[in-house]
Amino acid sequence: HKTQMILNPAQQAEILRRYKPKNEKDVELPPFCVTSEKVQRFMETQKKISVLAGGNRSGKSYQNIRKAVEFAVNRPGSLIWLLTVNYKMVGSVLAPLVFKHLPADFIKEIAWSNYRLRIPDLIRMHNGTELIFKSYDSKFESLQGAAVDLVVMDEEPVDKNVFIECLARTLDKGGKMSLSFTPLHGMSCWTYQDLYLASQKPDSDIDFFTISLFDNPHIPQEEKDRVLQLYGKDEIDRRVYGLFTQLSGVVFSELR
Repeated sequence: HKTQMILNPAQQAEILRRYKPKNEKDVELPPFCVTSEKVQRFMETQKKISVLAGGNRSGKSYQNIRKAVEFAVNRPGSLIWLLTVNYKMVGSVLAPLVFKHLPADFIKEIAWSNYRLRIPDLIRMHNGTELIFKSYDSKFESLQGAAVDLVVMDEEPVDKNVFIECLARTLDKGGKMSLSFTPLHGMSCWTYQDLYLASQKPDSDIDFFTISLFDNPHIPQEEKDRVLQLYGKDEIDRRVYGLFTQLSGVVFSELR
């Protein structure tokens, strides 16, 4: 049974002193503008696994990393893993989004995997939370042995073993998993059966949300309309609307 600890004023003051940034400024997480009801539900869900599927440039990675940063700020002493396809994408996608959302006053120190390319290995916060960056193509052993409060996966993990190993890391702490990806591998990928279809069951502990390019208010409407003309019909459902598709044959529908 979980019990709530009641702290006296002296204990509360000690916690604030311990976790306050060195510059003694009171810092707050920048406000976040929710763009849709589905995004709001994704940010607030308490289920074990939450998924935000979306088309290219729909804002799914932005939302997922924002969710991770809010978790890091509000859960002192947590251990958070952030994964994507490879370390190059850690430096080009994940890290910039983390630094965009996380004020510098929250950061105590950074360990770099590659400082020249700005690829972090670990970010340690003043409140004791640690964010550790990993990749799908790392050695399998690097995903073993830890007890993690939150696992964040950006981009579709084609290898189900990576997902299963990360899920096992959350068991000790009752942790959660949060995924964001464009379903480029369609219905043939395990994510369709084990995440999307599984989420439709009444007793599922998975929340699955889908957003499209048109849900992103920061891209001009004329660019959104233009991309519909440039993508082939087979690509629009998955790359614009973030839907699972079933491609067949060896050529696209436009080719006869």
